[in-house]
Amino acid sequence: MKRDSSDEKLMKMVAQGDEESLGVLINRYQKKLLRFISSLGKISLQDAEDILQESFIKVYVNAKGFDASLSFSAWVYRIARNSTYSWMRSMRARPHIVISVEDVEILLKSTENMAETMDSKIKLEKVKEVIESLPNKYREVLWLQLIDEKDYQEISDILKIPKSTVATRLSRAKKKLQQWLI
Repeated sequence: MKRDSSDEKLMKMVAQGDEESLGVLINRYQKKLLRFISSLGKISLQDAEDILQESFIKVYVNAKGFDASLSFSAWVYRIARNSTYSWMRSMRARPHIVISVEDVEILLKSTENMAETMDSKIKLEKVKEVIESLPNKYREVLWLQLIDEKDYQEISDILKIPKSTVATRLSRAKKKLQQWLI
């Protein structure tokens, strides 16, 4: 039954001390969040796993303070994002999103119009380079929408910016991407 429960119901159970419900949530989100954390900077797998573990500890410790007006998904992504940036500050590293060739392939499949307009000779490494050259605020929204398949409201909740700003940043990111890739 717990595997079929909504994330929000599971969080209520976690707030009551049910560690099994936390385990279900961890299983649902660990792979996605690990990829998201890794995308935010040049972070080793071991460091990303440490940040992920720290994020889930924060989820457990702050379970009673979970804001039911937000989705659990947006809440846990925001915790992971903030934990990652805190780690980066502690390492005196600037946030820099790292995108793998596999991620570029996903992006290209997700943006068929852009893919159609690109010259077939452009290599995936060049696309990766172009995406990495985008400012962080554009890479972040592009990643959340196209790779993690978050809607505007979830992105807004994760980044704590208005939905209109999400829309503007996505539009500008896609335009910059098209300009560089054409």
